[in-house]
Amino acid sequence: MKNIKDISGNVVEIFLEECELDEKSEAILDELIELFQGEEEVIHSWLNSPRLEFGNKTAFEIMKEGNPTSKVLIGEYIYTLKTGDFS
Repeated sequence: MKNIKDISGNVVEIFLEECELDEKSEAILDELIELFQGEEEVIHSWLNSPRLEFGNKTAFEIMKEGNPTSKVLIGEYIYTLKTGDFS
């Protein structure tokens, strides 16, 4: 579980399966919290939905695997979502 504050200042708990998150995974989670304004259900759904961009894996699977290159891919995809630049 990770406690964060959403943009309104409310404390939101993000529940994750038991695993140790490294610094990059924490950064990914922080980006998602910002992108989805702390909406726990949306974040959970996003983390656990397979994506073509991730080789039909979920972002959470990739984060648990610990591959730094794959985590960069997740970060880049989140940036694309934030900016809307799908070119």
